[in-house]
Amino acid sequence: MSWDEIIILADSTIHRALAMADQVRRLPPEVLLSITGYCSLVALLALLLWGSAGQRRRVTARALARLQEEMAELRGKYDAEVKWRMETERYEASQAEHARALEGGTAVSGAEQSRVASPPSGVWRAPAAPASPEKPPAKDNGFGSPKET
Repeated sequence: MSWDEIIILADSTIHRALAMADQVRRLPPEVLLSITGYCSLVALLALLLWGSAGQRRRVTARALARLQEEMAELRGKYDAEVKWRMETERYEASQAEHARALEGGTAVSGAEQSRVASPPSGVWRAPAAPASPEKPPAKDNGFGSPKET
């Protein structure tokens, strides 16, 4: 596009704007006042919507930050749980290997013995259930409370 074309385009745009301004000047004052009122209401509505969108963005940003902190905390707990479970599985496998070695009558080496000797930290073992219960378990009578036998 050459400079001559740009000048011609700008000149035609200016002439169209001036023609529109002449048409607006010919409108009665009541119409101009109502158009101004509508434009003002639209601008006010846009301003209010812009403010509420900014507020929603701030609330969402705070919620996102809180959830990211919670996710980081839960990720640490999850990693600790995975580590604990892997140590527990490794310990139980070594205990089973040790028990098989004892049943088979083979000797366990010193390195294996030290590996089997201590459970991983945090391993909780449930107490063994009694071999024969003194009282049989209660039966359900269908009404939500156990029936004594």
